Amino acid sequence: MAVSIVALVMATTGTAVATHERIFSTDIVDGTIQGRDVGLDQIGKADVANNAFGSREAYDGALGSVDVKDGDLRARDIDLDSLYDYALIRADGTKAFGSAGLTVANNSNSRTIVNVGSSTAGRPILVSVGGGGGGELSAAPCGNVVGGTTCPGSTNNPNHVAVDTNNSTGMPADRPFYLLIPKVG
Repeated sequence: MAVSIVALVMATTGTAVATHERIFSTDIVDGTIQGRDVGLDQIGKADVANNAFGSREAYDGALGSVDVKDGDLRARDIDLDSLYDYALIRADGTKAFGSAGLTVANNSNSRTIVNVGSSTAGRPILVSVGGGGGGELSAAPCGNVVGGTTCPGSTNNPNHVAVDTNNSTGMPADRPFYLLIPKVG
């Protein structure tokens, strides 16, 4: 009778087998372990081979400054467009090169209106004369913002920057210029 009770208990509750052997990657079928199978902080630096983790494995916004060791980033690792809006604008008002979203909206009477594509309010605007011959430049965000200037029509908002160019005697003159606006924040 005792044997039949033990057999009944085992049949209704099941059995389990524990092992103290290690499981190696050769024991696992590719693609069977997923993120939900791994606990938080269970995989460390020692578990990942050098260069095994790249940009394709990280989703946008997943890594922050605490995830990058000081001195590990080089200029080639950083997309300039993520740090600055920049351009070289020719004397005729056309863009020679620069950030993809930056365009010339208007160019007349030695004033060039540049559409930056995002607000420049509160951001430093740096301009310098391109090419030889000297000259003077001034730049300001368009619209009713601190330090802003009035710009024509639909460009009168801080997504646009007005750049006034003068020759070396201070007279209005079309001049090429470099524009650099750091993305702060």
